[in-house]
Amino acid sequence: MNKHTASTFSKKFISLRSSWIYCKDSFAEIFERLLQQGAFLESGPGEKIWETRTKYVLKLPAGENFDVVYKGYRKISKVYSYLLRPSSCGLEAVNYQRIADLGIRVPELLAAGEKRSFHLLKGAFIITRFAEDFEDGRAFLPGAPLAGEEKLKEEFLRRHLELLARCHDERILHRGFTPANIMWKKRSAPDIEGNALDLLWIDLASCRRLPLWLINRKCYKDLALCLKPFGFSREQYAYFIELYCAARKKVPPQLQVLKAELLK
Repeated sequence: MNKHTASTFSKKFISLRSSWIYCKDSFAEIFERLLQQGAFLESGPGEKIWETRTKYVLKLPAGENFDVVYKGYRKISKVYSYLLRPSSCGLEAVNYQRIADLGIRVPELLAAGEKRSFHLLKGAFIITRFAEDFEDGRAFLPGAPLAGEEKLKEEFLRRHLELLARCHDERILHRGFTPANIMWKKRSAPDIEGNALDLLWIDLASCRRLPLWLINRKCYKDLALCLKPFGFSREQYAYFIELYCAARKKVPPQLQVLKAELLK
């Protein structure tokens, strides 16, 4: 078992040959306590937030006014597919650090790891700080409580699309840019630019680094994942596409080509 304690995560901590664990130095003592208490077990004391056939996610108290989110595997499917690549938890740890390095706010990465035996993946986990008081973008979808809050909805989408443009400029395709994965909370008072919201990204396991020319061929997929659930008119849809293109700085895609792809 390779154990790494550091202030920030590095891709170098990942091993495809043997088990490894990264723990943020300020979280190491808490991690050991929770581990000894069995808090990371699915049958443990944590509140289950969601689950799939192979994964479960828990919300756990880690201290006074301090909760964490633990994502772990029930079982690993297609173990041989991970011989040459990390688990989704390992990839998500890499992506949390990459996205944070771009100045985009994400939950604090506290720990991650993989269990391997003879190179085969047997388990994996990731722990982040719980995004206290944040809501996801589904609150603005048709029929949701804030669907009619047009000013907040516009700021929410405009600013998240500006962040997406920054991400694409740095050759990272999100691939999971849905309203459920882009978060917001209202500030007590607007900032100096008049923004009423704080923004946050979660669930980054699907992000991939690609050449810029390929980013421009595939960026419409991120835009569609974000915008289509809102059921916008063609004019509204075109408005947000234009905002995104205006925010791109490094060889942006052609606006008319992007519109043709998304508005067909």
